[in-house]
Amino acid sequence: MQLDMPTGVRFEEAAVSVPGQINYTGVSAATADANNQVQLNLGEVTNAPDNDPANDFFMVSVTGVVEDSPGTQSGDLLGFTGRAAGNSVLASPSNLEVIVIEPALNVTFEADKNAVTLGDVVTFTFTATPEAGSSNAYDTGLVLTLPTGLTLEAGSFAGSGMADESQSGVLAANLGTIVATEGARQFSFKARVDSDAAIDSALSVTTQSASFSSLAAANNDERIYSFSVAETIAADDASFISADQSMFLTYDANGNGQVDAADELTINTTITTNNGFDAPEFEFFHRIPASTAYKAGTAQTSAGVLDDSAGIRVTQETLAENQILNISFVVTVSDTAPPGSFISAQGSVDSAATVSEPTDADANDANGDQANRLRISGREGEVTATISQQQFSLTHDADNDERVSAGDTLTFRYTLTNNGTVDLTNVAVQQPIPAGLSYVNGSAVLPGADSVAVSANILTGELAVLPAGASVVLSFAATIDDIIPTTTSRSFLLQGRLSSNETGSRDFDANGIAADGSQPLQIFAVGHDASAQPAVELTQSWYLKHDMDGDGMVDNGDEITFILQASNYGSGAASQVVVTQSYPDNTRYVQNSAQVSQGAVGRESPSLVANLGSLAPGAVASVSYTLRVEGPDNNFVIDSQASVSGSNFSTLSADDNSNAADGRNPLLVQVTDALTPALTVASQITATSDNQTTGTDIVQGETVTLEYTLNVPVGSHEQVSAQILLPENMPVISATLARNFDTGLRAALNPGDINAQSANTSVSVDVIQTIDSATVELGG
Repeated sequence: MQLDMPTGVRFEEAAVSVPGQINYTGVSAATADANNQVQLNLGEVTNAPDNDPANDFFMVSVTGVVEDSPGTQSGDLLGFTGRAAGNSVLASPSNLEVIVIEPALNVTFEADKNAVTLGDVVTFTFTATPEAGSSNAYDTGLVLTLPTGLTLEAGSFAGSGMADESQSGVLAANLGTIVATEGARQFSFKARVDSDAAIDSALSVTTQSASFSSLAAANNDERIYSFSVAETIAADDASFISADQSMFLTYDANGNGQVDAADELTINTTITTNNGFDAPEFEFFHRIPASTAYKAGTAQTSAGVLDDSAGIRVTQETLAENQILNISFVVTVSDTAPPGSFISAQGSVDSAATVSEPTDADANDANGDQANRLRISGREGEVTATISQQQFSLTHDADNDERVSAGDTLTFRYTLTNNGTVDLTNVAVQQPIPAGLSYVNGSAVLPGADSVAVSANILTGELAVLPAGASVVLSFAATIDDIIPTTTSRSFLLQGRLSSNETGSRDFDANGIAADGSQPLQIFAVGHDASAQPAVELTQSWYLKHDMDGDGMVDNGDEITFILQASNYGSGAASQVVVTQSYPDNTRYVQNSAQVSQGAVGRESPSLVANLGSLAPGAVASVSYTLRVEGPDNNFVIDSQASVSGSNFSTLSADDNSNAADGRNPLLVQVTDALTPALTVASQITATSDNQTTGTDIVQGETVTLEYTLNVPVGSHEQVSAQILLPENMPVISATLARNFDTGLRAALNPGDINAQSANTSVSVDVIQTIDSATVELGG
């Protein structure tokens, strides 16, 4: 007997089965030759008569193994031919065709959501479904790797099979045998998006290995089938709740037009959702500002549940898409409020679908979220102060390359804030538009302006009045002329001026921080073939949030809010921006006080880490947090310096004055008590025109040179002026100003451009003179 076997089938053994009346003299051992033909020689076969034709046969069973070879793929036909011969008689051959079938699985791997917020829990589901007509899949298993930024929720595996979670960041799942006729097998697990995951970057769960086999257990001839799955989610800040807030004087107890004791302030917050989302489990919370007391029963809300028992809290099951929620309450200025200090108000909004976000004083998302601040009337009455911040954004990308380049249109925004206690009148704005930028006709807007226009490439605007505590935004658009060589870049410098009857003329400021002087806005653009780069700057400032003893000074027990502001002045976006702040000595972080204008707080301990995501050209994002002063005494300096990093720019330390020329210096806050003066002065006569007079004796008509020394301790100081009291009718002929410093001594008002001068270099400055005094305003 002979069996012709196809290529890909290996002969294993043969067996002969015969009824009892049949005998054979040959051997039952069989072999396969080089042509894969199995020969079996039975010798002489005899069949004793028993009158039963039903058992006149014998059976030969041949066992072969289908090998893992190219000729044994699913759907292939394997042909076998059986032959028999005896007594020189050849029986007709018998043919048999066998179809190869293999295991085949359709696999899916899906997350229940692909856009997530930091801290979200995501459910991943794996499903394996046998294809119709396939065989069983044995030893089915896969090993999944979770990326940095995604953490497996322990014990969350559910469904078919068994899981091994012993290795960090890895899930190994064993589904065993998937029987073709029993349908799909499925399992799921949960993972949490880490609070320090990179925002706006992909988080992909991938397969380290995944396979099933054609036979159970290990076998040299089994076929191993590999597969792979992956699922990607993107972490974003999901900050789609807008919370704009105002604070203004609504009851002036003594009618002086200024904020002081017994006055009433109304705080209004307007909250909306956007980007097509609902906000479930919505909550608004606002602490009662320091130096004020809540006026009972004044809190109101247009929707939701109001609780004013400890601060102002409003909750709502779901804040619907595009719903507008209005919340207001009234506070009374305390009798103990330190004159000249600020009342600061800033609430927060949160929901199950968003990260916590602070309210914003100027309704301008482009410059971060600011607290509302009103200055309490100073010890000498009225205080005049302005903050004028200038920014830009790419509003028309002509070549859609996401770069600031020739042909693009930029929108410039100037936020004008009256941070003083008196209204400003006859407010005027002037901004020269630099060469290389062409004004877009009709684009200038100044709400409430008497006039706004551009002539001879100079933008001007006028406001009759800017009330105390109010803000207004001037904006205009300009197109970058096609003058930049294709492979190079260039910068544009803008710095306008703001003036009023009460303040005189002052420069606009790129970062809006009065204490570090007024910096011009420098932006970068590239040619069509040049590489765009971000230009990130990190500034830091502070204010006294809770003055526990009401002395107007920073001392032990007080709470200070620090503000970190990350700005991108470059031609390209900054990616995966992260701000890191180590807490200074002699302070303690106020739990849950950290807030961001975009992104999310990734970590609060042992240091603060804020993930801000991407910063487009011109974008500004802010991080704020509060520290409680806990030093050994009331005579030390808080030294604070944050840093900012990203995936496409080098890590950068914050600077106290946005002036790289004098190094990147920490922010210094002087801790002192009311008995220790913050500033000290000394004056002396250094020369006279009459050599007959001596000492402090002078005669009528004599010219006297006075030297006035103002010693400024470390830290920042607001509303600084140098004033000399003079005899009546003693006019000032001229005045000069010089600085004696190592690093970082700057005057916000920059008289005589003093900030640009080296140490001990004198510049001429203007003097405000009255009948008996001469004053040089330095600002912060």
